[in-house]
Amino acid sequence: MRKEYEWYDLEKLWKETSISRKKFEKLKKEVRKEFPNDKMMYELHVMRALMQREEEKKNLSFEEIKKLRDERIKKGLAEVGFKLVKLGDGTYRIKKIRSR
Repeated sequence: MRKEYEWYDLEKLWKETSISRKKFEKLKKEVRKEFPNDKMMYELHVMRALMQREEEKKNLSFEEIKKLRDERIKKGLAEVGFKLVKLGDGTYRIKKIRSR
């Protein structure tokens, strides 16, 4: 039997927000209806909605939102053994961090 992989730690991310447990559970239920068979897309959309709602509450500027999202993405990738690498043409690639 294949083990279900958790792409994002939604509980951990939720705890960093000021969103109530009730709203968090409602959000997860709504997103699950949209992606009943795709765990990665479900988790991605819940994560993005949590981030967006928290950013709206804080009245952040566009630059502040971009910086916060970049930091969260880098942190999340590092937690699962990856890093974001900027290429010469200005685009990014995700690379696996080599274990020693």
